Amino acid sequence: MAQTDKIGRAGEHYVAAELNRRGAYASPFSGNVPGIDIVATDDERQNMAYIQVKTKRFARQRWPLSLRHAWEIPKDVSCLCLDTCDPARCAEVSVKVSPHPHHADATNLYELKKVQGKPDHFWIFVSLEELQYWIVPDNVVREGIRQRIVKYLEERGGHRPGSSHHSLDTSLFADDMPSWYGRWDELGLGLEDQMEIGES
Repeated sequence: MAQTDKIGRAGEHYVAAELNRRGAYASPFSGNVPGIDIVATDDERQNMAYIQVKTKRFARQRWPLSLRHAWEIPKDVSCLCLDTCDPARCAEVSVKVSPHPHHADATNLYELKKVQGKPDHFWIFVSLEELQYWIVPDNVVREGIRQRIVKYLEERGGHRPGSSHHSLDTSLFADDMPSWYGRWDELGLGLEDQMEIGES
């Protein structure tokens, strides 16, 4: 198993353990369900939370996210833009990525279908260095990615030639979401703020 996979798996188990420690029932799927790493329910089994976990090892690192978390992106993307793309301008600003052919269509983000967040889905971002957690609703994460990408493109003339993943700032740092630190209440599972380890 690759080191990154081990770190991701560790984060999932830490989250599951913390959820159980706070009074929920939680079980990790260990990568077997796309987009869902943990399913948790409250003590009465009345409310469910579907959780995706993102883990980083060190506090100074960031959590990588994908543009595809925010939009339904075609498999082959020639150019990403906010409106229309001028192929000549695309070739001018391209450095490492070959410009798309003049006959190819650019992918306009405003015309793509947004990936909508689900009310019972959440992201938990884990920092292993100090074992810290940020609990964020699904729609907040996806909208945050969209805002960052739009800002990124606006600062670069409205478009980015080449792959949808190259050099696009979709990553998150802890400083990007201070209000979501330790927000276990967001899961709607009636979790205790503090529980002594060893309580039963």
